[in-house]
Amino acid sequence: MQPREDRETLITRIVALEQDMFERISTYERSPCQDRLKTFRLMRWMTHSVLPTDILLSYLEDLRLAQEAGRNLMTEKYARIDEAIARDDGPRAMVDRIVSVEDAWMAEVRQAFPRSFPRGGEGFHAYVESEMETYSPRTLSMLDTFVGQARQQGRNLVRERYENLFRRLGYESLTAFEETMRQGALAKRAAATDRRAG
Repeated sequence: MQPREDRETLITRIVALEQDMFERISTYERSPCQDRLKTFRLMRWMTHSVLPTDILLSYLEDLRLAQEAGRNLMTEKYARIDEAIARDDGPRAMVDRIVSVEDAWMAEVRQAFPRSFPRGGEGFHAYVESEMETYSPRTLSMLDTFVGQARQQGRNLVRERYENLFRRLGYESLTAFEETMRQGALAKRAAATDRRAG
């Protein structure tokens, strides 16, 4: 594996290409999300933060080839989410395997951290499925293998992503963020009790 700084540079290059595509999404009215690019970059960094270098390199090549061909993978992803274009049946077995594992991982995270994920991760399935369908067969195959290995090892990549996110946001861990949310809920409840008592 390359040194960490090289890997971070690789993720930065990927996110820059994704952002360029995201800002140029066609066929839709401009989304408010397109004006929150710092958040976009952070969430995309989180997505890639658990991936090994070989998959990152493969996906970077996907982005470059798409760009050269005039394709916008972000447009394709969101069109699939909105069911504006048909699903790709070609890699269906791999996509279904990956999404099934990701769904199970997300369910575990929601159960363990209900205050951090109060809405239950609506749209997670469609988002992951639609993103997988923009990957090349090569990248998708590599990801399928990696996800399968992670599952066998007892890892939860969804939790690992969010652990990375909350550490980057200044929390010690996802558990620490959940405790902050719990303390906030207790404080609100106490304040409401005080108002009723007054």
